[in-house]
Amino acid sequence: MIKVAFDTRPLANPEKYRGVGAYTQNLLIGIKDYGSGVRIFEFNHEREIPPDTDLVHYPYFNPFFLSLPLIKKFPTIVTVHDLIPIVFPHHFPKGIKGTIKWQLQKLALKGAVHIITDSQSSQKDVVRLIGIKKSQTSAVYLAPAITFKPAVLQARQRIKKNLNLPDKFILYVGDFNWNKNVPGLTQACLDLNMPLLVVGAKAAAKDFDYHHPENRALVKFRQFIQGSQGELIFTPGYISTDDLRAVYSLADFYCQASFYEGFGLPVLEAMACGCPVVCSQGGSLAEVAGQAAVFIKDPTSVESIKKALKTALAFNKQERQALIAKGFEQVKKFSWRTTTRETIKIYEKIAGS
Repeated sequence: MIKVAFDTRPLANPEKYRGVGAYTQNLLIGIKDYGSGVRIFEFNHEREIPPDTDLVHYPYFNPFFLSLPLIKKFPTIVTVHDLIPIVFPHHFPKGIKGTIKWQLQKLALKGAVHIITDSQSSQKDVVRLIGIKKSQTSAVYLAPAITFKPAVLQARQRIKKNLNLPDKFILYVGDFNWNKNVPGLTQACLDLNMPLLVVGAKAAAKDFDYHHPENRALVKFRQFIQGSQGELIFTPGYISTDDLRAVYSLADFYCQASFYEGFGLPVLEAMACGCPVVCSQGGSLAEVAGQAAVFIKDPTSVESIKKALKTALAFNKQERQALIAKGFEQVKKFSWRTTTRETIKIYEKIAGS
């Protein structure tokens, strides 16, 4: 029996069902249901870790937050979802404190016995930027929750009425970090006179620091909303998983115009719900989308985003259904059971060594 202490602090986040919280929750459920020789002990502070622990797993990593101890009493595995702020430092200014914290976190990460990443793209970034051997890392893909599937007509009608949605719209789900390129997508939709629905807590935020460098994209988005008088941009904020499933099922297309991604889970969620996808190929998105999307050649160009959207929107019924079918096939390649199995293999490998 392998005894693994698992850090569950991400589950204290209000949006625990998205992002790192979703990864933590789904992996914990997967391990407990797998029937393996692994026993999980959940902890919220290092002092709670039992002395007979074989491994410690931190399911998250923030380069600018001291979340990983420098001195480790047990063999430690860390999941690094991405290092985008380090890959693109000019767009994520660290400052003096951030620079010091990154050096400490980098040193702490080097002390881990193994690093898990969400994609091969992130794996390459970790090897290059941390300065470790590829053999010390593993790319283990994420997956959409099994609840993501086409919503029934009644659910679609309910959410359309509740959110006052138009008959046709483009959907984006996620945050407003620079790499997400939400302003570029918004500008493209406005130019095409195509309604855009943006789901996420930040989308509806009004009380934030308008002068903080990391909020530039959000400030630009608020300006777009004011300029269009809200007629083309819909921002319901954070919505439940059931409502999100209905929204995916209603959208004409899901669009991820990111410059770079560590994974891109909404792409798979959309495909699982029968929503065709338009996306860039930045970072991991080419791995995630496979051949089941209309690709944006250059996400730095609004014209390129518009061209991809126009191509998709011009599909006839047969072409649209063919892309949806490709999406259903692509999403079958990803499952939490596979994610769990690959993670347990890493536990067994490290515990055995």
